[in-house]
Amino acid sequence: MAQKAAKQVARRNATSLNTLHVTSLCIHVYFIIYRLLLHRRSATTSAYTKYILFSLPALLIEAYLEQISRPKYAAGNAGDLRRAGEDLDAKGLMEYLWDIIYVTWGCLVGVSVLGEWVWWLWTVIPFYAVYTGISMFMGFRRNFGGVGGAGKTEAPEGMSNRQKKLEKRGGQRVFSG
Repeated sequence: MAQKAAKQVARRNATSLNTLHVTSLCIHVYFIIYRLLLHRRSATTSAYTKYILFSLPALLIEAYLEQISRPKYAAGNAGDLRRAGEDLDAKGLMEYLWDIIYVTWGCLVGVSVLGEWVWWLWTVIPFYAVYTGISMFMGFRRNFGGVGGAGKTEAPEGMSNRQKKLEKRGGQRVFSG
């Protein structure tokens, strides 16, 4: 049963990685050709420096995803799966990595059509990372009570913890007052 799930993950990963590489190649080629042929005057050293600077993280993430997620098969037997690789549909960090790739692609298309100012949209990525980190920290703090037991809830006045538990279980209703 686990082998079947691993094969499904491997198949999904292989398809996702192939789609990722083809789409990335098309977008990067489109950007370069569009800049060289249609907007030759905007193809400056500064423009290509920004292109490399802002595209490099997405390209490195693409290589990282390839490394950790490409299924590995035993030599000589294509059906014998050795390692399915990390699930590319996983929540958390994997979603954030995909978001970086998508924002970079959007910026590449936007910059080629609308101009250099679209690179400012790339700043969404660090702000989103800070927002996610803060919300995760606040969630941990709320769940674990923080320092000094801030997560403890005290019983309402006139009602003991035992009475609250009984009421929560649907048992005896306690009226205070």
